[in-house]
Amino acid sequence: MTLAGKISPFGDNNDKRRATEAVIASWPHLKKLHLGHCKFMDDATWIRFVQTHPHLVSVHLSEACLTDASLDAMAGCLRDALSSVVFTNINAISTVGVHRLIQNCKRLVRASFRQCAQILAGDFGKREMDNMRRVHNTNWELDNDEQHLVNTTTVMHLA
Repeated sequence: MTLAGKISPFGDNNDKRRATEAVIASWPHLKKLHLGHCKFMDDATWIRFVQTHPHLVSVHLSEACLTDASLDAMAGCLRDALSSVVFTNINAISTVGVHRLIQNCKRLVRASFRQCAQILAGDFGKREMDNMRRVHNTNWELDNDEQHLVNTTTVMHLA
């Protein structure tokens, strides 16, 4: 039986919290995690998950209740694996936290922060972009249309 079959969409917040915790059960070989509508995913839950899944290569999350503490956990636990991170509507992370994540994750080639209230293209000036290029020897650019940071090499490969 799937998780969806166990949890009613009309359940209370405790049901939703239990569902979130069930989703973060340990899968030792998990490399990609793409989750939407994560309103009940908080720092404590996410940090535990990241600590038990150090092989994550790709993380796409939307609407999670995460702060820079989660970004720092990712920077520490996933530094040798993470190559793609896409956050959408995650509003308590800061530019400083994003900088630390990018600088510490050696394999990171795509970082996108869409509709994250605290992260704007203007937050990444020329100096910061040059520093990120030195760290990763790659072409980071700002996509001013969508207000997020992308790696142009990755974007070209995906197009």
